[in-house]
Amino acid sequence: PRPNIILMGSFGHPNSPMDRASKWLLDDIMPLVWKKMPEVTVIIMGRNSERSQLASSQNRVLVAGTVKSVVPYLRQTDLTVVPLGHESGTRFKIIESGAMALPCVSTTLGAEGLLVKSGKNIQISDNTQDFAASILDLLNDKEKSNALGRALKDLVSQEYSIKCHEKEGRQIIAHLEERFDKCFN
Repeated sequence: PRPNIILMGSFGHPNSPMDRASKWLLDDIMPLVWKKMPEVTVIIMGRNSERSQLASSQNRVLVAGTVKSVVPYLRQTDLTVVPLGHESGTRFKIIESGAMALPCVSTTLGAEGLLVKSGKNIQISDNTQDFAASILDLLNDKEKSNALGRALKDLVSQEYSIKCHEKEGRQIIAHLEERFDKCFN
């Protein structure tokens, strides 16, 4: 099977962060990847991607549009990419990647706010050449790719799971109850 990489997000405006990210990915990064691995397919999915990314549709780019679930796509991919260079939103893309034990290549901005460490549980690359090299490295080194994906899954389980947030929520409620008791008793 052809190697797949996925770019997920909300698209729809030429100056939106994800539209700019996909432009950088397809115009600058992927030509470097395709030069060494022409068989790589890029899957672009998310709200309005079918409208804003239609011009990107070529034999190596699949625009999936809005999907009911990313899981079937993630099961058939080799890695996810988050090439955000301007603004940013939620980090669900990286969390979803980790939940599926998939390696992820992101910019610093794309992973901002998460407890990730480049080379340990994610690959951070902030320029075109490094981003392309990271993609190629992970596609060519399955052992490294699998280890990075497992480490990201461990991080997501430990820090971002529902169980983790439930525990944190209970701690907040206990703290508020204690403060309430002190104020009114």
